[in-house]
Amino acid sequence: MSIYIKRLSISLIIVIACIMTFNYIVDPLAFYRLPTWYKAQYTTNARYQLPGLIRNVPYDTLIIGTSMSRNFVESDMNAIWDVTSFNASIPSGTAREMKLAFELGARSHPELKNVLWELNFYSLARPPEDVEDEQGEFPYYLWDDALWNDVRYLFSLYPLKRAREIFFANIRHDHRFRDIEKLFKFPGSQPLTVDKVKELINIPSSVAKSDYQFEIMLRNFRTNVLPVVREHPNVQFYFFYPPYGVFWHVRAHKQNPDYLEGITLLKSAIFEELAPYENAHLYDLQDQVEITHDISKYIDVAHYVPAINQWILEYIHDEPPLSSLAEAAAKAQALKEQVLTYRLD
Repeated sequence: MSIYIKRLSISLIIVIACIMTFNYIVDPLAFYRLPTWYKAQYTTNARYQLPGLIRNVPYDTLIIGTSMSRNFVESDMNAIWDVTSFNASIPSGTAREMKLAFELGARSHPELKNVLWELNFYSLARPPEDVEDEQGEFPYYLWDDALWNDVRYLFSLYPLKRAREIFFANIRHDHRFRDIEKLFKFPGSQPLTVDKVKELINIPSSVAKSDYQFEIMLRNFRTNVLPVVREHPNVQFYFFYPPYGVFWHVRAHKQNPDYLEGITLLKSAIFEELAPYENAHLYDLQDQVEITHDISKYIDVAHYVPAINQWILEYIHDEPPLSSLAEAAAKAQALKEQVLTYRLD
């Protein structure tokens, strides 16, 4: 019996070692290195794929945000800003996830110079430690530098499944999902119409009903955003509020009584929090009527057409950031008035 157990144990060790060695060599999530001996086919599961790309893609400028930032095209930013950029935006990303993305980028790229960081109220309207794990466990082990928990990656069925998919993609000459720049982008579909907005604006939304209390959002900002600015004085941070359509704010206000007052107070507070830091630059794009009131510039009640991402890059590159508390408060108040007086024709 003891010989059987010993042989079984040795066999299990060999099998585990083979699986871990295979996953390390193939490295289907590009966790240790970008593939060179086979043609990559990346997964669009951002929380699993992004850590390897953040580690291994060369860049000096990092883009952090939610799906509102996914259509920032790196080659566009490189041309406009004269940088080498990588877009690490995470769909429905929380403030904690954005902090993890920045910290991983800063550790793996000591030469990091700039960060374009989307400030999204949905990301802040939750407990500071929150990550998005409703679709499955968040893979913390891919986002840190601890070697001991790499076993969660190396001895796992998921990379084996990805290796199989990559193998057959190479056999079939399937070229999808190979271009890193295009990997997480989504195309502009048919623009919205007034009738569609009227329909969507009244549909209950979990996003619109998030906990938009001023104290919760400010605590989250102080926990996940402000410390990285303070701890990285040599990195220039360009923060911006994305230009949601005014009708998005109208929906949130109708469904959540805390929303409008909460974000109005928060904008002034965030300006005051960032004001002492010369490496922090804040832009509020949410009162830009020529964008936010033009329904044709949006593909759904939240997301704008890809051309707006390029406009944001140009605006932040060419225009000065907010320069005073009075200016920040005035722009916040302007949005509040727009929301309260908005009518769909």
